[in-house]
Formats: sequence, structure tokens, C-alpha cells
Amino acid sequence: MKKYTKITMLTSVALLTLTLTTNYHSVYAADFSQEESQQVVDYQKQYQAIDKSTYSNQNMYDSTPTDTDSGKLNSQYIKTSLDYINYYRKLAGLKAETTTDSANNDAQLAAWALAKVNYPVSKDAHGILNTQKPEGMTDSDWDKAQLASFGNITFTHNYDGSSNPETDVNSPFLDNNNIDGIALTGHRDLLLSARASRIGFGAAIGTNKIKYTVQNGVFADDLLKSNIWADVSFPSKELYPIELLQHENTPWSIYLGNTEVVGTPVITITDKDTGKTYTATNVKNLGRFNWAYGYKTTIDYMPTGVELVLGHEYLVKVGNIYSYSFKLFSQLGNGVPVTKLPQTVTNQKVELLPIQKSTFENKSNIKSSVKSQLIKSSNAIASQKTLPQTGNKSWLLALMGFLSITLGLAVGKKYN
Repeated sequence: MKKYTKITMLTSVALLTLTLTTNYHSVYAADFSQEESQQVVDYQKQYQAIDKSTYSNQNMYDSTPTDTDSGKLNSQYIKTSLDYINYYRKLAGLKAETTTDSANNDAQLAAWALAKVNYPVSKDAHGILNTQKPEGMTDSDWDKAQLASFGNITFTHNYDGSSNPETDVNSPFLDNNNIDGIALTGHRDLLLSARASRIGFGAAIGTNKIKYTVQNGVFADDLLKSNIWADVSFPSKELYPIELLQHENTPWSIYLGNTEVVGTPVITITDKDTGKTYTATNVKNLGRFNWAYGYKTTIDYMPTGVELVLGHEYLVKVGNIYSYSFKLFSQLGNGVPVTKLPQTVTNQKVELLPIQKSTFENKSNIKSSVKSQLIKSSNAIASQKTLPQTGNKSWLLALMGFLSITLGLAVGKKYN
């Protein structure tokens, strides 16, 4: 059985306890308007057009990794991964991303480096810290690998030799198995960045039978698009596939590019077809955490107890500050928005224990030149008047670092 774990930079350890309650029963769904039905069909066609192939170690690469070469992912594997990301971005009302050889090469270097050292799952893998440059890797490639590793990283335990791009993308997008703790969506944030224009993909397998997958999507020129702001949510407004909400422990998110929210708001979810209202739990207002992605406020929460029914419309309210509605459809349907199968899910209750934080400054084994670039970029971002001033340099480095790690390279070199 495979197990997927994701890591983010801001934390090194997350302890959590889970109490799960999931039930299924038949509920008749509401009707879709003609316009909604057509939009659903368009989404279904886009989803069904994405390649569903499963890959083996033999065909996952155009060039297989060796002890001295990072290899290169199969071009179709890369295309399919990008197709899934752009499907999710379209649901959110965001522009599609592209991919480049440079972004893919650096992502593959990061995955290869993690695999070569069998990087422990229990440690913060961003920056590939607390380890030396792997044997057979040049200094230049090591620098690129460390920087690219500040994107999304997924670990696949007990890797059995089969890979699927949908799983590689879906896992960080759902953000429901994150060592930072549930109701923290740093990976989803990257994939739904309002400013993102490109992303690269890499994957490699260690001798420990762990598959390391990297999504390289943090670039200075994107982060500095200060004229781009958006209001985005998960689930997205208007229409959303129920399949993306049926996984255990999946937090929901609200990203506001036009509003700053202070304090922890009360979030309610109302089923407009039944009139039943639920109060979200584990609400976390991360404030300006994703400022460089085009969001002045990021709020993560758990939709505890909410019954999700195909065709039903839900109203999400963030205090008296912001609200939006969405209606559920099935992305697996063939030209129809609702199936006849029972489609009710009750989300689970989740309780979190405290999280420990880490920063760049206590990482002794990261190469000094790369470390200085990270600190320089964090300080440069912090010096901008439009960004938060925490008054605490260590916290600022942790908070803003992964959003701005390439800024320090803007003068010396540019990612294509």
C-alpha cells in the first residue's frame, strides 16, 4: 500500500490526532440550469481528455537517472502533470501555466538529489538541508537542486514501481497529508498562485523505495507581479467536482487578493437546498502568508460535519467580510452533471496539537552561497512597503522565505 507525505518549509514537526467520522447515504440532488449544465460538460470534457496512463520505472523517463546523471521525465508525463494543474486552475478561475525545459531540469535535479541521499521523510526537505552535496553532482547542479526544492515535494512510501501524474498532482493539491498539520495548505497555495506562469516537474526513486516528486514553481519574476491580485477559493465558486472533496482530512481554503482579514473569523457553510448550516473548525488566518502569490489574506479551515451532495448548492460565509456559493457536480459524468449513485459525504473532525517552526538561520549544512541568497531575497521582499513588517527577522525568514527564495538571483541569473 502506498502512503503519501508532503512537506512544507515552515515546519519541521507536526503532531496531530484524528477522529474520523464518514458516512454515506442516498440524497436526491437539485437541478442544474442550462448554463450550469453546459459548463459542467465543458469541465468533464477537459478532465476526461487528460491522459490517465500509469507509468512504470521503464517508461516514466525519457532518460533514466543514473549515479552521475539526473535523468529526464517522460515528456508525456510532464504534459499530463501540467494538464491536471491547469484543470484545477481553470476550476478556480485562474490562467493556465506553462512549463519549460529549465524548470523541469531543475525540478529533476532536486528530486534526484533527494533520492540519492534517501532524504528522511521526517525532516524538512525544502532546501535539501542537513546533508552534503550528493556524490556525482556538480556544484552548479547542487545549487539548482536546492533552490528548486523550495517548490512542492511529495514522498511516496513503499513505492511499487508504478506512477500516475494525477496522483502526483492531486496529492499536494488536496494538501490532506501534510506534516505541517491539517488545515495548512502551503502546497495548494503554490498551485493556485494568482501570479504563477510556469512550473517544472521532477521525480526520482531512492534505494529506500521512496519516490521523491518535485514541483518547481517558485520564480522571482512571478512573485514580483505586484499588480496581480485575485479572490480564489477551494472549493471554487460556482461549480466544483465532488470527487476533489471526498478525500479524508481535506482542508478548505479562501485566498483574498482584495481584502485583509484581521483575527480569526467564524466561517459557516450552508446547504442552500436543505437550509442546514455548519460551522467550520480549525480555522487558521495566515494573514499575508501568500502575499507574493497575489493574496492579502489566506484562511484555511476544516468543513467538519458538512454533508456534500451532488447538485446541492453551498454558501460559504467568512464572518461579514466575504461570501461565495458553489454547486457540486461529478467530473466523472459523461455529459451529465449528476449521477444516480449515493453521493453524500460527511467530513471528519480533526484536532491539532502544537506545531514547531524552523527557519533558515539554524540550518548549518546548507551551502553558504545558497543560504545568503535565501536570506537576501527574504530581506528584499520584507523591505517593500506593501509587505508585512513582523519586527522579527527569524520569523520573517520562515514566513516569507519560500515565497521569495529566487529574488536574490534576479540580478545574477534568470530562470527561463
